[in-house]
Amino acid sequence: HPFFVSINFHDAVPDIWMPTEELIDNGFAVLSFCYTSVTSDNNDFTNGLAGVLYEDGKRGPADAGKIAMWAWAAQRVLDYALTLDSLDASRSAVCGHSRLGKTALLAAATDERFAFCYSNDSGCSGAAITRGKRGETVEGISRVFPFWFCKNYQTYIENEDSMPFDQHQLLALVAPRPLCVGSATEDEWADPESELMGAY
Repeated sequence: HPFFVSINFHDAVPDIWMPTEELIDNGFAVLSFCYTSVTSDNNDFTNGLAGVLYEDGKRGPADAGKIAMWAWAAQRVLDYALTLDSLDASRSAVCGHSRLGKTALLAAATDERFAFCYSNDSGCSGAAITRGKRGETVEGISRVFPFWFCKNYQTYIENEDSMPFDQHQLLALVAPRPLCVGSATEDEWADPESELMGAY
């Protein structure tokens, strides 16, 4: 069976927000995990995986933030999925929404075993190109969620033009595997035009 590794906001099974019955009826399997089961969604680097990686919760400027840890966990779920004879490794997908859309992109970009990636409304630091972006910026996301990324990312606050990269390069790391970038036309914070330009 083809299957999804769903990086989820909820730990309930079944998840009322996921059309689980329809997915299963159509021959898909879903392996879902709640991202906060891996490590908390805050600046606390002493719990879960963060607590294992960083002694006393202290990390260096280039050390991974929470999004990289959640992406690593998705790859470990894939490890398990590949032990199941009922699942087809050539038809595996990783998916997530918003911050977890960013996570799905990173998981697929750094693990070619994912055959497909679906990222929904990943916006700033996800699918949306950074230069000229409307809505959320590097400054805004770094001020509110500095723990999602390495500390060095803050070097580009109001300094995006000096970045040696942009988000289209993250998307390109998924190629030539299929990638679906979902956007909401009225989500100006994520900026669907910049998400489209990232994909383009």
